[in-house]
Order: sequence, then structure tokens, then C-alpha cells
Amino acid sequence: MGEAIPPEDGTYSIKGLPRPPEAMRFPEEIPYVKGLSVRKEISSLANSDDPKERKQWTLFVLGLERFKSMPVYDKLSYFQIAGVHGYPEAA
Repeated sequence: MGEAIPPEDGTYSIKGLPRPPEAMRFPEEIPYVKGLSVRKEISSLANSDDPKERKQWTLFVLGLERFKSMPVYDKLSYFQIAGVHGYPEAA
């Protein structure tokens, strides 16, 4: 895996995918969250018969496995990124 070079402040920006133009908005566009990325329902990917969604599911599982295998002290590890939510407290 290639190494990511942190910006000057040592932090990393984590973004989702851009919103497709045909995406439905519920209940409407949130004015202070322009361009909010679409999140697919994980159970729909896991149980889909669509070959494209099956491939996305496989890539998700492989990526998550690789992500979780990173050393806990790596700033881009699952442990450190999940730590932004306050747990584990030592993160």
C-alpha cells in the first residue's frame, strides 16, 4: 500500500463519493451541507444480485480488512480514525 503524505498540520481529510445527479434527496437539500455524499445501505450491497454492487461489496470487505490490519499507531489506521469518536480513549 502506498504511503499518504500528511499536510502541514499532520491531519488527513476523509471524503465520500460525489453525489450522483439522479440521487434522491430526503426530505430536501440541507442548505449547510452542499454536495453531501451518498452512502449506500450496507445490507443492500451485501445482499445484492447486481454484479456491480457485488463487486462494490467485495471491494468494501477487502478494503476494510486491509484498513483494520494497519498498526494501531498509524494515523490512518482504523483504530486512530475510529478514535475521533472518543473511543478508545487512548487514541
